[in-house]
Amino acid sequence: MTARRRPAWLPAALLPAALLLGIGPAAFGQNPPPASEDPLFAQTLPADIDTAGAAELRAWLRRLGLPDGGERAALQQRLRERYGLPRAAPAP
Repeated sequence: MTARRRPAWLPAALLPAALLLGIGPAAFGQNPPPASEDPLFAQTLPADIDTAGAAELRAWLRRLGLPDGGERAALQQRLRERYGLPRAAPAP
């Protein structure tokens, strides 16, 4: 009797679904650098915070263990403070 081997492409095919479910790359044996060391994360973080909807911001805050109550602007400010970003410029 031979042992069944899983195809080599299987983890890569499941990664998008896993990310949608909130399972990070570490579950697949990949260890991404901390966010503070990832230049792409640092470049896109302000835009990610500014363009995320209230539900996304709340989920983000929950994952970080931070309070998720309040209006969208308060949620954004809480994330900016967590990541050490300056306050958002007021809209013209």
